[in-house]
Amino acid sequence: MVARHYGFVRMPARWIRNGDLTTVHAGNVGTSVTALKLYIAILSEVRSDNKGPGFGCAQISFSQLENVADVARAMITPALEFLEPWIKTHHSRAGNVYQVIDFTTEPGQWVRLPSQYILQRKTLTAFPSRSRVSLAALKMYLYLLERCERNATYASVSYPTIRIRTGIAQNDIPRAISALAGADLVRTFSPRQGEDSGQNVYHFLGFGQPESDIDTGDVDFD
Repeated sequence: MVARHYGFVRMPARWIRNGDLTTVHAGNVGTSVTALKLYIAILSEVRSDNKGPGFGCAQISFSQLENVADVARAMITPALEFLEPWIKTHHSRAGNVYQVIDFTTEPGQWVRLPSQYILQRKTLTAFPSRSRVSLAALKMYLYLLERCERNATYASVSYPTIRIRTGIAQNDIPRAISALAGADLVRTFSPRQGEDSGQNVYHFLGFGQPESDIDTGDVDFD
């Protein structure tokens, strides 16, 4: 099967590397899940063509956010307030403009988010906003993307590392993996021979590999 290539967007990596995912917790599951879905939706619409006005920003209506992120309108404002450390909202008569904090094209400061695949497949609809499993899955997905090398299509990481870096309870990790697999975002494989047996290999869908033959090697995005 010929590989289908999907576009990706640059996701700031510093907030994930700083451990900020641990602050997105289940104290208010609905707001937390909605916030992560909005982060992905806004980032998918961000302007990244140059460093002039509008660079790192997206202009998108509440109706569009409802549709793209599959969230309730009443949950959008609280979720945007929750996102303030990572997305700044600029209000205007023409509509809100969302500025992604630390958005950059500098090497080593960003990771790939398969935005076109996510939007076309409407994968965010697979994560109900009031589900603890949805929260764990979205946190895990963003963390795994941060662990994915520049030209690779997979990440290798252990359960304890996921737990420490994301704050996901270890018992919730298998449920999160199942949710990601059910949404056709990630497939999990046993460690390859000679690799650390404590690490699973998580392959990402949406980076251009044939879906019937996921383990096809690196893809050159240059």
